[in-house]
Amino acid sequence: MGARVSDFGSFAGLRSLEHLNCALTEIADLTPLNDLNSLSDLSIENCRIVKVPSGFWHEPSLEYLIIMEASLPDIPEEMLRSQDFYDENCLPALRAYLAGR
Repeated sequence: MGARVSDFGSFAGLRSLEHLNCALTEIADLTPLNDLNSLSDLSIENCRIVKVPSGFWHEPSLEYLIIMEASLPDIPEEMLRSQDFYDENCLPALRAYLAGR
């Protein structure tokens, strides 16, 4: 069973945070992470994300993303279930998909 964490309000001041594992939490809004300029690794496995700030997936510091069994706004479920999104790091596949839209 995952933690009952449901928002990132307390993370706002952690500007040097590099790795964040939110798997199995109730996190739905990634907006508070937008100012974490050092964030390089993010896991949102099994999360139902409803809000992502514009340009978040293209942040230069973000290098590694795990989203298995997650949902993201504006990303079709069938895309998230494809093999490209089940690799350990699906950030390149997500960026390629977004660039092609």
